[in-house]
Amino acid sequence: MDLQSPWEDELFSIRASSVTSLGDLWNWMKDDPHPPLYQTLLYFWFQLLQPTVFVGRLLSAISGLLVPLAFYVFAPVELKGRIKVSVSALLSLSTGLIYYSQELRSYSLLVLFCTIQLAFVLRLVYEKEKILNYVSVY
Repeated sequence: MDLQSPWEDELFSIRASSVTSLGDLWNWMKDDPHPPLYQTLLYFWFQLLQPTVFVGRLLSAISGLLVPLAFYVFAPVELKGRIKVSVSALLSLSTGLIYYSQELRSYSLLVLFCTIQLAFVLRLVYEKEKILNYVSVY
């Protein structure tokens, strides 16, 4: 994952998340237009491991690996297993997801959260359908 040299945004993420305290991180990020969750997670990630390009990209890669699993786990039970497996396979083969999972930026984490949100929306749709069926019987 560290075959490509880091680009400016990745170096910014490393520098911002390598500060000595969480307060310093928040001061560093106060003028940044991006939401601070990824930088904060990266700060704690760098506290566990060393702040390098490979370690930073590893957090994004883990987020990207969790995307298909998250859909499979959080999708409605009523959704057929074959559909869950197909969607998970398509997600795991997505070139965009693979590309962004190799960057030290928040994109793969964003895709992970959007996938979880989509799975829960699907759950609501299926549950609403069940509730409407029950109501129509009575």
